Amino acid sequence: VQYAGVVALENYENFSQKNITVYKKRREMVFNTFKKIGLEHYYSDATIYIWAKVPEGFTSRTFSELLLEKGNVVVTPGSAFGQFGEGYYRISITLPDERLEEALERIEKVL
Repeated sequence: VQYAGVVALENYENFSQKNITVYKKRREMVFNTFKKIGLEHYYSDATIYIWAKVPEGFTSRTFSELLLEKGNVVVTPGSAFGQFGEGYYRISITLPDERLEEALERIEKVL
């Protein structure tokens, strides 16, 4: 196990480049859609989640419920991360491109 760990640490770039490319593409999908529909979000190039600001007039819970009930899209309300998460929500980019694109289209239709 230790030798496998050494190989992984010495060659991580060979194993991770594909994932870096995939997640970069997915982040850009979200960023472009959010920009188009006016949703504020944090730009990051090193995460599998997008942290975004809830639109005015919603709490993180009510906005998450709206997306679930009207668009069948699950996002995590920021309040689930404690009091300082209120006013934000988190969207995962770990699902396949096609499903992410579908979720983004649904969010756009709801808003």
